[in-house]
Amino acid sequence: MNTKELPSQAELRELFWYKDGALVWKPRPPITQYDRRHNKHVAGMVAGCTDGRGYIVVRFGGITYKAHRLIYQHHYGECPPIIDHINRDPSDNRIENLRPATNSESQANRRSLNPSGFKCVRERGGRFVAEIKLRGKLKHLGSFDTPEEASVAYMNAARQQWGEFATGAMK
Repeated sequence: MNTKELPSQAELRELFWYKDGALVWKPRPPITQYDRRHNKHVAGMVAGCTDGRGYIVVRFGGITYKAHRLIYQHHYGECPPIIDHINRDPSDNRIENLRPATNSESQANRRSLNPSGFKCVRERGGRFVAEIKLRGKLKHLGSFDTPEEASVAYMNAARQQWGEFATGAMK
């Protein structure tokens, strides 16, 4: 959960345009040398860079923010504690790819790469076991002949629990 306070929608709209999932620096009134330098080198450019986890981050006012949080605030005027990237790409900040979520829903939409190639499926003794974590407890869904069968069991349980947030990493 992000605890740092975001700038208001009005402040963000003074600083940035939103274009195709990115924030673009707006020019500033050329009052100071700093403003003129900003306009010459930064205005019109996409703000931010990628952090080590694939998220776009933007720094201004001495604070680094995740771009998806700024974009959500810029668009809606408020920002929920958790924002989920629907397509699981942390650099895809198009507003239609962002949605509010609970921690559980966001976790359900995470990739989980394991040796079987399927989310929440593992091999045990030549069989493939499907499990799901519900309310902090691991629930056994069954033992199957193939990883595909185990994945179907996981996806059925996940869709029942999390609906549109349920995803499975498929080969």
